[in-house]
Amino acid sequence: MLGLRVVGWLLLAADPAGVCDVEVTGMPVAALSHHEFTVGTGAPRVLTSRARVAIGDERTLIRVTGPRYTGARWLTPEDCASADVVTLAVTPRPAELHVPCLPVDLTLECVRCPGVREGDIFLAKRFPTIAMRTHSQAIEVILRAPGYRVERRRILLLPGRNELKVKLTPL
Repeated sequence: MLGLRVVGWLLLAADPAGVCDVEVTGMPVAALSHHEFTVGTGAPRVLTSRARVAIGDERTLIRVTGPRYTGARWLTPEDCASADVVTLAVTPRPAELHVPCLPVDLTLECVRCPGVREGDIFLAKRFPTIAMRTHSQAIEVILRAPGYRVERRRILLLPGRNELKVKLTPL
């Protein structure tokens, strides 16, 4: 009789179908709180590195969205049954450079910008996005504006929007 009760308890303690742990990979822990995790059409919740989700018996889209990283995958009840932890890999968004209060006709010449030819020159407001392969990426540019001294800068970009404060020295 005691053996049956233990077996009955074990059956009750087992996870129901379509319930599993999802682990988010590919982003620094410090960035988690600035992103949201959504299961199906449910309300977004603050992202943590691991979350318990219930998807029932249907295929469900799980997503991470935020200013710096993004990721999504379809999750099935079979995925939950076959693994202790299901992985959701996220990728960094392209880096965007924004220059508020820029001098008139400010240009940026790429000295070292991944994915951009060396020597290409852009108006600050039309600077191209930079594909991110890691959590940060250094670029080097030359800043020019009429009536100001030329300035060379190394800028550390993060995925998503990056603000560059520019204060050039007048000639």
